[in-house]
Amino acid sequence: MALSRIQTAEIADNAITTTKVDDATVIGTDIVDGTIVDSMVASGAAIAHTKCAVGPVASLNVGTGANQILQLDGSGNLPVLDGTALTGIVTDFTPVENQLARLGLHLGAVDQLTKYNMIDQVIDNYEDTTGVVAYNGVDAVAAVGHLDESSTGHTITSNGTVSLSTVQKKFGDKSILFGGSTTGADYISMADHAHWDIGTNFTMDYWIYITALPSAWAHVISRDASLGNWAHYYGSAGNIKCGLTGTNSLGSADGVMTTGSWIHIAVVKTGSTTVIYKDGVSVVSSTTAWYGGGTTNPLTIGSNGANQASVNGYMDEIRISNVARWASGFTPPTAAYASDANTLYLHHGGTSESGKVTKIHGTSLAWS
Repeated sequence: MALSRIQTAEIADNAITTTKVDDATVIGTDIVDGTIVDSMVASGAAIAHTKCAVGPVASLNVGTGANQILQLDGSGNLPVLDGTALTGIVTDFTPVENQLARLGLHLGAVDQLTKYNMIDQVIDNYEDTTGVVAYNGVDAVAAVGHLDESSTGHTITSNGTVSLSTVQKKFGDKSILFGGSTTGADYISMADHAHWDIGTNFTMDYWIYITALPSAWAHVISRDASLGNWAHYYGSAGNIKCGLTGTNSLGSADGVMTTGSWIHIAVVKTGSTTVIYKDGVSVVSSTTAWYGGGTTNPLTIGSNGANQASVNGYMDEIRISNVARWASGFTPPTAAYASDANTLYLHHGGTSESGKVTKIHGTSLAWS
């Protein structure tokens, strides 16, 4: 027999069964050209798998619209998929692998940084409590010494129990802690240099956190070793002064220097006039010649290194300049200083604020 088209309306139960076909099968010889094509099957018709003999594997696009069918081969395997028409499939996964590698390195770095910070904090606390400066691989900058981050790169020598501390800091991660020695044993120093000779215009400024006032005088910045030259200091009554070998001096009223909080001090010389500012407000203005030259004394910070008490507290952002930085009252700085052409000395009180070390003991180094 030859089947040309079977309408569902012609099948009582809407299906072709063996009882409705003479020899109980529908095979290629029963079809006019040996195949069943789309035009031979109405869109609503159903052909049971038992009514069709196994023929060649058909591609996935047999028929159209609702008539599309999938034909299995004799093994029950699906026809081979043809992917030539697929688009947007990535076959090179190298960029993805690179990104995964970067992510792995980043996660590892974050994990190590957390460990570094924990170790660094423990060591800093130990140093602050005991006064012992510990060498450790995660804090090598602090171990090799203090940094002059001006372009001049003066070599800094630490004396006594001076250390870099995280307990108090104005900017950055640390400040300089001075132990308050009554004999002036706690200080840092730089060798004699023309930069320390006070010229026509000159500025010394810094942040200071005083834990306790001295019993007499505490020298902040000085070339006055054994009363040899000029000094900048404060007293037990909280007055702040500048003086030349204990004779010519200028000073503020009592109570200017206070304890327990950060204050900004600037000594600004313009011509023959010297003004001392506390937090940007003038507390001293004088034409007294408290400065002088002709000495080979080193510059000391924290004490005069001889017969006057050391600062009892912390200092940060210590800067010396060969220019008058301010001509009148000002707002204290709100960020760490950057060195410029007029900066003769700059100590950030800890590691580099910029993230780059410029000089350590006169040896140039740099990293990002």
